[in-house]
Amino acid sequence: MGNSVEKVGQARLERERGIIILDTPGGDYEIDLSECRTPTEIEDWKEHLSKKVWWPEVRDDFTAILEALDDDL
Repeated sequence: MGNSVEKVGQARLERERGIIILDTPGGDYEIDLSECRTPTEIEDWKEHLSKKVWWPEVRDDFTAILEALDDDL
């Protein structure tokens, strides 16, 4: 069994906890995977996160984590 934590830049996927963690200047920002299951939910999160000052710094890393999850399906 592999490591249950995957990291891409400033984003971490903790499979056992079922969360994505974004490393932001204000600290860890956690997103529950149960809220990122459908394309609509993912777009809603991206819309919400786009309002954050730090979003441009973590956007590509967040997207890479989501793509890794999609590859597992």
